[in-house]
Amino acid sequence: MQLNIKAALNKTSKYMLTTALGCAFIFNSNAEQSPLEFVNAYNTGYQSLEIPEIQLSYQAYIKSLITAKNIDKQDKFFTEIDQQLKLLPKKGFDICLALDIQKIRFEVALHRQLLTVINKHLTLEDKELTNKGLYHNKLGQEWYKYLLKFWLTVDTSPKELIAFGEKELNNALLRYQKLQDQMGFKAKDRDFYNHLSGNDYIYINEKTPLDDYVRKQKVVWSNLGKLFKSYDVKPAHIKQSEYGNKYPVDAYYEGKENTFYFNKSKTHYEKRGMDMLLLHEGAPGHHFQKSIEKLPSNCRSLLPERIYYAFSEGWAAYVEEFGETLGIYQNLSDKLGDVEWDLVRSIRVVLDVSINHLGWTHQQALAYWHNKLPMLPELAEREINRVRNWPAQAITYKKGADVIRQLRKELKKNSDFDIKKFHHQVLKNGSVPLQILETNIL
Repeated sequence: MQLNIKAALNKTSKYMLTTALGCAFIFNSNAEQSPLEFVNAYNTGYQSLEIPEIQLSYQAYIKSLITAKNIDKQDKFFTEIDQQLKLLPKKGFDICLALDIQKIRFEVALHRQLLTVINKHLTLEDKELTNKGLYHNKLGQEWYKYLLKFWLTVDTSPKELIAFGEKELNNALLRYQKLQDQMGFKAKDRDFYNHLSGNDYIYINEKTPLDDYVRKQKVVWSNLGKLFKSYDVKPAHIKQSEYGNKYPVDAYYEGKENTFYFNKSKTHYEKRGMDMLLLHEGAPGHHFQKSIEKLPSNCRSLLPERIYYAFSEGWAAYVEEFGETLGIYQNLSDKLGDVEWDLVRSIRVVLDVSINHLGWTHQQALAYWHNKLPMLPELAEREINRVRNWPAQAITYKKGADVIRQLRKELKKNSDFDIKKFHHQVLKNGSVPLQILETNIL
């Protein structure tokens, strides 16, 4: 059954009025509201609050939150929504509407947690924020707890994250050592590092990787049927970025253009990480996931657009493990490029929590990096500064991928497990909080 959304929106408007809350939302508690009317009323009320969006700098983001002029109105709005959620029927509406209501429950709990921290901050005599790191701000650990929930969208503790990060880092180091041995450099670390910096692993004479990316993408798409159902989606366009060293990444995906961009962030293009980047940014990563999300057969949310990064980045990191199945990772160096980025993402988890929750100094973080990853010294400063200035975001890759793998592991216990059906279940509803993904799949 198809719903007439426009008619529903018009019908919903009679339940709204401008109140002392200062936003166009309130329910008539004596009237019976349908779930659709509730979702549309929430949508209107939420957008009227103009809640500040997340920013890369924790200082800028927290400042925008604590200086908002409608904090009391936000508090009243989410309290009212929380009460109305309890009155909704448990059954009787379609799965897409049910998914939106699940998202609203998540967002209400998240915003109420945020408002608790904001109101505590506003009682402080000294409300100024320092740029020394989140930990060194008053209520720093409470802000960090909120940011963990915002970015990861699943409950976890700093202690659990450190243990997880250390385990993932140790596993990646074992994989790295195995590849080093296979490439003929067992117990020859310095010689191996020098070998990897040679011309065999870069493009020289101004050559670009465009032709190689196009060729590799064709190989990947010819093999997607091994892991995924058939979808009416097309490969990404592949173009050279003009950002260069102004944007310190080797590749990225631009969703509005359906384009995978490779970027010359250094003096040359590197070959080692190409396969991983193509999987992550293109297919079956970001481009593939976003394309499936837009298919008319899948749920289209009525809520304000919100990207749940632990899902989107987690998915893109998860699919990197399928390189060989999809026809790439044909050389040991290709596999090494994948492992190198796994090392970086794993150590980020430990450093993020240690810096922002435990208060590690820059020197402590550097010492930990150089002890664990002496083969990647050039990335230390960049990555440490990243997790200090942008707390919790860098954990999304590893945590999101791990949640999907754990779901797969659990469902594999069933004799009728089908990897294609599993991937369809993960992808069909688009970007969702991880805790909703876990609930709906298990």
